Amino acid sequence: MNAALNYLSSLTGLVPRRMDQTVVFGKLDWRVRAGNHVSIQYNRARWSSPAGGTTAAVVARGRASLGNNDGSVDEAMVRWTTFLGRGFSNEVRVLYGRDFQYETAQTPLPQEPTVGPGGYAPEISIGPQGLLFGTPASLGRKAYPDEHRMQFSEMLGWVHGRHFVRVGGDISLVHDRIDALGNQDGTFHYDSGVTGGHAGGLADWVTDYTFNVHAYPNGGCPSINAKIHDFCFRSYSQSFGEQTTSFDTQEWSGFVQDDWRVRPGLTVNLGVRYEYELLPFPQTPNLALDAIFGKTGSTSVFPEDRNNFGPRVGVSWQPFGRRDGVIHAGYGLYFGRLPGTTIRSALVDSALPSSTTHVRIVPGTETLCPGVANQGFGYACSYLAAPPAAVGTTTSAAVFDRRFQLPVVQQASLSIEYPIAARIVASASYRMNIDRQLPNSVDINIAPSTAQEIFQIHGGTGALGVKDAETFAVPVYTSRISTSFGPVTDIVSNVNGTYSGLVLEARRSSRSGLDLRVNWTWSKAIDDGQAGGGIPRTNGQFDPFELRYDKGLSSLNYPHRIAASAVWSPSVRTESRWVRAAANGWEAGPMFTESSGRPYNYTIFGGTRLKGGHESINGSGGSTYLPTVGRNTLRLPDTMHLNLRISRSLRLTDGVKLRGVAEIFNVANHVNYSGVSQRAFLVKPAAGGFRPLIFQDAATVAAEGLNVRPFGVFTAAGTSQARERQVQLGLRLEF
Repeated sequence: MNAALNYLSSLTGLVPRRMDQTVVFGKLDWRVRAGNHVSIQYNRARWSSPAGGTTAAVVARGRASLGNNDGSVDEAMVRWTTFLGRGFSNEVRVLYGRDFQYETAQTPLPQEPTVGPGGYAPEISIGPQGLLFGTPASLGRKAYPDEHRMQFSEMLGWVHGRHFVRVGGDISLVHDRIDALGNQDGTFHYDSGVTGGHAGGLADWVTDYTFNVHAYPNGGCPSINAKIHDFCFRSYSQSFGEQTTSFDTQEWSGFVQDDWRVRPGLTVNLGVRYEYELLPFPQTPNLALDAIFGKTGSTSVFPEDRNNFGPRVGVSWQPFGRRDGVIHAGYGLYFGRLPGTTIRSALVDSALPSSTTHVRIVPGTETLCPGVANQGFGYACSYLAAPPAAVGTTTSAAVFDRRFQLPVVQQASLSIEYPIAARIVASASYRMNIDRQLPNSVDINIAPSTAQEIFQIHGGTGALGVKDAETFAVPVYTSRISTSFGPVTDIVSNVNGTYSGLVLEARRSSRSGLDLRVNWTWSKAIDDGQAGGGIPRTNGQFDPFELRYDKGLSSLNYPHRIAASAVWSPSVRTESRWVRAAANGWEAGPMFTESSGRPYNYTIFGGTRLKGGHESINGSGGSTYLPTVGRNTLRLPDTMHLNLRISRSLRLTDGVKLRGVAEIFNVANHVNYSGVSQRAFLVKPAAGGFRPLIFQDAATVAAEGLNVRPFGVFTAAGTSQARERQVQLGLRLEF
């Protein structure tokens, strides 16, 4: 054991990291002649961050497992505006842009087992919230993306009486090259549980390290003296095949809009927009897979959505006069586009040797370690080429559902703004979103359930929504439709969502140089479990045949937010030149925000799995929340930030100023929790007709002897804003 722990200790330590960035922007405005104006602009950004793939001050990773992050963005745009007379104008815009980002792995440490392809070490993930070392699975992103966009747009305007009519169109030709085959070196997952003889994630890895493939052909779990003993990892996954994919998409749109000034104080905006996205043709169709699942989803056909007409209407009304408030109302229908990563998954993940394949095995899978003769597969092994047939049948695939539609959002808003006192304006606004056809994913290579299993909760008294001894039953899934494949992910558009939000705000402006603003937001978001990224989940639903389990509070549901800010620009008038110079030119701007904390679930660890899939209580490998309570019913403490900006400008010469800026983020150094141990229940073997779910409080975890944090313990403190107090200084020359 000491040798294993000393090895882990040798992987940790201080790592120098930095972020270098260069940003260049240039713009030229040229009045060619009367009625003709040309504008040319160019944006250029470059960044490089050695060992900067993760940015937190302390991370649970090995020194060579942080990753390098680099990228570049270029964008050039030409705009030509012409006034044609008789109220007509025309604008032509041409844009070219390139977005190139990539992440690379660091050189492995000398003591790491470089058995993977290219001389890298497989990833070792000890969870939950444990150590990660080796080559992270996410670092195969050599081009993620390398996107070239050429965009042409034109808009014709006509002013006629009280109408301003605009007609326009837009064409975007997008070429994507994605070289992002992750997990090429493989990943061993060690996670804490007490089923199957496992004694905890760290203990399992220590056992595998001690009794590795060189010492014991089949590992040491549950014991080297047991009749059947395997390696102790929970699962192993690896990806093979096609790394680079190139494809073209086209985005076409057109619109008509009329801004109609009905009378002074009343303006009506009416319009309609059409959008169409042309997807690429399939590149690696799998006819054998299509013969089985082709009626639902196919690798040979991509969807085409041509009915994307979006009407828009808006009203601006001043019923009390020009200076006595205004009412805004609007409604619109909007369509989303597909991320390139979603398209890529359907292009390359077709389960063919010539495409991309992903395998997932468990210790009981009968296969040999490629690097050691006549030894079972365990730590530290990695496949250097496509695996044997026993492993190949676990490979996954992704297909577009034949009924897939682009996301559509109906958005409505109503706001009222009214001056309630001298220089004080109050406003109230309400916004509603009705989201339909949001992307989701479901494993369609699962045979219908033929039985149910009853689970019983043990413990958890006092936890919100948890009832000790409560029982519930769910369908269980024990077989695949086709044993030739693992999970077959169907990219569907069956998720719906709603959002409602109310904002109350007050603003005060003053001649004395002090401006104040405060607002409060209430909102509620509900959905069916929409995905958080472009890469489809293997199985995004709790039950592959029933979506009703997944309806609940959204992961984007933050009910309350308050923000207050002030800007003070003192102005001192005196005959003393030195007093004016010292007192004037300052600006101070504090800003305070408080928001509801992140929502989270009771999650269940353990259960059963189908070949190539993940574990869950019903065997489908989908969501793992407690179904009797639902998603996102718990919440972290509120987050609070107090930031301060102080600046001073000095007049150097006529038209030239030097401005110094000091910005302090998280002035109070307040700890904002952003992570929590969500493992609430551990699945135990069936007893007395029930399958126990053991609540993982501190006493239970200690009795089980597991090296995990109890449920509800905070694990991270970092939000999208500054985690700890930060001070930033800057100089700006204005001319």
